[in-house]
Amino acid sequence: MTTEEKLAKDERVEKNALRKRAKVRLLSGSDPGGNTSESGSVSGEEGERLEREFDAEYDSVNLMRISGMSREEVVENDRLKKLLEENNIDYEEILSAKRRRSGDSFESDVSAVLASECSLDPQQSDLM
Repeated sequence: MTTEEKLAKDERVEKNALRKRAKVRLLSGSDPGGNTSESGSVSGEEGERLEREFDAEYDSVNLMRISGMSREEVVENDRLKKLLEENNIDYEEILSAKRRRSGDSFESDVSAVLASECSLDPQQSDLM
């Protein structure tokens, strides 16, 4: 599978995960554009179940993406995490806050995913 095919597959998987996230927001009433009385509501228990399902799928998507990374991409990722740490920025805290924020719109999530994936340059080692 070529790098372009891997990126296209990752993009499709992440878009599906984002669609499910948007659906959870809509059903839970936390979607900023929706009215809970019009869009439906979910009991607290049902909302928690949907959130757990989303978290599991989100983690699965990330594991798939990480497993497809080249050695250079992993090294670069670790270097960036270290840079955040050196500047006293807690990567895990920011990541979990971003995942749980209910004020983000579906479109901003999609554009963030697309922008980050478009910036990936295939490495020579990926092409062999």
